[in-house]
Amino acid sequence: MSAPFKQGIDYFPHNTDLSQDLKLEYIEALHGLIGYAVYIKLLEKIYNNGYFIQWDKRDTLIFSKHNNIDVNVCINIVNDCINEGLFSEKLYKKYCILTSLGIQKRYLKCCERRKTIILVKEYLIITQKWVNENIKSVNVHINSKIVNNKKQNENENENENNTYSQKLKSVEKLFSFWNSLQIITHRTINGFTKHLIAKMDNYTEGEIKEAMNNYSKILKGKQYRFAYRWDLYKFLTQKNAFEKFLSINKPFENYLNNNSKQETPDYSNMP
Repeated sequence: MSAPFKQGIDYFPHNTDLSQDLKLEYIEALHGLIGYAVYIKLLEKIYNNGYFIQWDKRDTLIFSKHNNIDVNVCINIVNDCINEGLFSEKLYKKYCILTSLGIQKRYLKCCERRKTIILVKEYLIITQKWVNENIKSVNVHINSKIVNNKKQNENENENENNTYSQKLKSVEKLFSFWNSLQIITHRTINGFTKHLIAKMDNYTEGEIKEAMNNYSKILKGKQYRFAYRWDLYKFLTQKNAFEKFLSINKPFENYLNNNSKQETPDYSNMP
């Protein structure tokens, strides 16, 4: 079995006069040593990944938590790094990635001994001419592999959003149906959405509605021995509450008063 393809690098050159770079000096002047530290930590993440990293709200939050930095401070530092050109503003705005011309050049130089390097055309600042002139002993493939994956992820996210939107519509229907049963009515749907969605992960809208209706009939029917009047929250979250009223669990039989049960005639002694 061949070894898995490695995109990142284990080390990167750190010039001893890096802190004297005017752009980085400005970042340090604005934010102190924490500004310098955040930039270096970001370089580590970038080179560990290759020559860029995705950077959005989620990544910012995770990075801030892992490094014990206030998220707003982190956002300001990264924005200033982008404004100063330490990261490409164009590629950040277009693809939500952090990279730069210097990062890409150093990355390729570090990878010269590799047999193959795969680069994403849309993410590149370096030119094909520079690659041809400076990277001699490696096969460099420039394609749209990750961009295609990004589009695929966008399509998947779009499908997920559509599914979620459908669930929200079902939630509204279920909430209205619950109120129509006049058990305990609620003015707003707030607080119930997540619990209804959680039920829809395992049951259809029809099954949930059926359980609500079964509960209402049993609660109001004199022939049934059940008197617990729950609000929607308890009905959805209390242990075994909702499930007991699914038709598959035969709630009408389970809660029927003994006095209401009709005895089956015994014909065994008939002539």
